[in-house]
Amino acid sequence: MKDRTITIKLIMLLSILILFYICKDSSLFLYVMTLSLYNIYLSCFSHITLKETFDKNNCQNNKYKILKYISINITVICILFILLSILISDTISISLNIKNTFWPYLIMSLSVGTEPIIRIFLEYLESLGKPKLSHILLNMYYILEYILLLIISILTIKLKLLPLHIAISTLYLSKIFSFIIVFILIILFLKKIKINKNKQEQSKVNCRKEVKTILTNNTQISIIKVVKNSYYYISIILLYLVLSTRYSYNIELIEKDLTFVYLYGIYIINFITNEILFLNQNSNKKDNIINYIYIIFQKTLTITIIFSVLSPLICKIIFDTEEYYIYLMSLSFLIIFISLFNVTFEYIKNKKVIYISLISGIISKLILTIPLINALYRIGYNLIYGDIISTIISMFVSIIINYIYIKTKNPKEKTLEKILTTLYENILLCIILVLLQFIIPINNDNYLKSLILLTIYIFISIIFIKIKKKKRG
Repeated sequence: MKDRTITIKLIMLLSILILFYICKDSSLFLYVMTLSLYNIYLSCFSHITLKETFDKNNCQNNKYKILKYISINITVICILFILLSILISDTISISLNIKNTFWPYLIMSLSVGTEPIIRIFLEYLESLGKPKLSHILLNMYYILEYILLLIISILTIKLKLLPLHIAISTLYLSKIFSFIIVFILIILFLKKIKINKNKQEQSKVNCRKEVKTILTNNTQISIIKVVKNSYYYISIILLYLVLSTRYSYNIELIEKDLTFVYLYGIYIINFITNEILFLNQNSNKKDNIINYIYIIFQKTLTITIIFSVLSPLICKIIFDTEEYYIYLMSLSFLIIFISLFNVTFEYIKNKKVIYISLISGIISKLILTIPLINALYRIGYNLIYGDIISTIISMFVSIIINYIYIKTKNPKEKTLEKILTTLYENILLCIILVLLQFIIPINNDNYLKSLILLTIYIFISIIFIKIKKKKRG
């Protein structure tokens, strides 16, 4: 249940890309800001799971009690998030001089509890012997959410039936409506199961203590995700503030660029990194963590090289324009660092090391962002690059701290020679792809030609990878 299928993830990605075509004439900046905060809120529930508790507890009444208490706790936390969102909306409105922030922040905060509640109820359903049904309903929830998102965006934004800030607020109704539909189905199935179940004798279990354990165990999982999502939210706020005040950029241009980078661009990058980790999750990583980190580094570096060189073609094919390819090229390097960030934190059980690493990374982000934006401006580059570089450096700080700790636990593992070989091979691949552009130029305005060229370049890249892999044995 933790790992969504590749098909579902692909549907989500396609929905976001379709949203680009539906809303490209309207500013979705308020949606980007609120969605980034939504992801931070949602990350707070990442560690909450009832599976282990249900596995060791056979009494249905106790399971239901625990489910009820957890639901109440999640609801209380969500109410606090609603109050916090109202405060943040006022602060954003005053500090960034953005109007009409109240409704987007409010409706966003109302939708925060939908996914965690659906998840715990499906875990309860699974504990009653319905794992397949639970999986189907979870997939239905995500598919419904993204279908409704597209329908609502067409009705409210594309057709301009509502003021923009209200239309953006309605996008979160996709989460609320899909929650209502799936939750009703869950209740109906649960009622049917209860009718067919024999009553079981209730054993003595301190449900409140169990709930406390669920809420406090493995909190580092949520903290890691909160910090990672905070990188993006900090970027959006600081960039908007610096670009609009210090450098007096056009507001529409700022909103347009930030929307592309921190909605569509980041979504593509996160999709790629998630798929890399998903496809390699069955590797022999537990026995050799250092080697697994090297494997992820090797694969992500190769994909980053290919993605960055071919970004004009990718941008043309996906977005029917080359206007944003430079952003995709810059973001492609995040594939390496997000992947290593996730992997290295996954295998650290020492909470002290985790907190030191996270705090060091987020402090680096706060300290470096504005100076790097200013530095990039002085040498004539787009200011967003400075922010992306600050994110890369900050994640790298955390990765280094994590790697040092992991290395102390696995001192015999030596990968320096492998890393140097990988760097050499990928530099060679990059040179080949760059030189190939003199023979087969990749800059063009034809969609079909771009698709053919992308296929040719990827084919050549695959041949190169196969040859080098064969030489390594």
